[in-house]
Amino acid sequence: MARARPTGTGWFIWQLDKILDRITFARMVEILHASNASWVSIKMLDGMTKKNNGAIPGGDVGLRRIIDDLHIEGFQVGGWAYVYSGNLMSPGGQAGAAGERYQKFPLDHWKVDAEENPGNWCSDPNNKRHAAVYMGQLKGAGVPDTAPVALCSFRQPTTYQPTFPARTFLHTRENNPNDYVAQQLYWIGRHNPTEQLVASMKEYEALKQGNAYVPIGPAWHDDRSNWEPTISDLQTFIVDAAKLGCSGVGFWSLDWVIQHNRMDWIKAIGAVSGGGTPPPPPPPPPPPEEVDTLTFKYTGSDTQSLTVRQAPNAGGARVGALAPGTVFEASDVGGSSAWVQLADGPYKGNWVCVQLNTSHLCEVVK
Repeated sequence: MARARPTGTGWFIWQLDKILDRITFARMVEILHASNASWVSIKMLDGMTKKNNGAIPGGDVGLRRIIDDLHIEGFQVGGWAYVYSGNLMSPGGQAGAAGERYQKFPLDHWKVDAEENPGNWCSDPNNKRHAAVYMGQLKGAGVPDTAPVALCSFRQPTTYQPTFPARTFLHTRENNPNDYVAQQLYWIGRHNPTEQLVASMKEYEALKQGNAYVPIGPAWHDDRSNWEPTISDLQTFIVDAAKLGCSGVGFWSLDWVIQHNRMDWIKAIGAVSGGGTPPPPPPPPPPPEEVDTLTFKYTGSDTQSLTVRQAPNAGGARVGALAPGTVFEASDVGGSSAWVQLADGPYKGNWVCVQLNTSHLCEVVK
């Protein structure tokens, strides 16, 4: 698979073993296809600690086999890491671990999950420097400038987390055309995904113009507020994100949906997702309607040609002339005297005057 920004609909996977303890890999693939998914992002790191390899038979070898099989099934496979701030957390070390994971499997894209608790990005007084170190050292660690990397964080960092170094995360890799924003657009307690997305994109555009967006929506039940998205919420999110120019959307998370058997959500998402497949080309335009024409013959003297103009008036630009005796077809009549539009020949679409006031310059021959 090409290493590129994810397109279409995709899923975050937090605990892969929670899925494979419950269903087979083949069944997971069936569910992904039922949702018309085109990509998944698997948690690869928590700080510098490797994830989703310890519980998989064969460790890294087993995880690589799963990722290879997902590629064979036609999915893009990305990785994501929970990234920590703070002097003791070594942002450079976390970048090194990210490069190792990105290259080893290999992955198609990378997401930087930087939040507050327990990551401390908002409360760390050196958060800008730590963000710059992490993002700046990704290239040397194995995540090149051309690799698609996303900031996966708060939906409205300026309004709700003004101390979060979002601008630093977005601007450190200036020469990478593939970077994007995968904001966690969780409209918990509400049912207004489009309003939330518009507000989020507006804030990120103010931080850095020209961002590409693959927002992440909620696909779980929030026990604290007894809230979950409706089917209408999920479908509206997908459809309106595309209308707003987002190259794709994602959902948190596949493991929750499978553990709770929410196939109603899978079917609803699949019903409106394109799976990253380009829409079919529009049908060919209908053939042009036949235009009734009149046939004229220019009857001027042997030394007098008939001027051809771009518009049906004497002020129209001159484009040529017809010789005396020329027979031609006209597709329209216009002008204050009598101008006709040429229906064929080298001057097709332009105009000649066939009657000037009361003087007939041409005669109808059929």
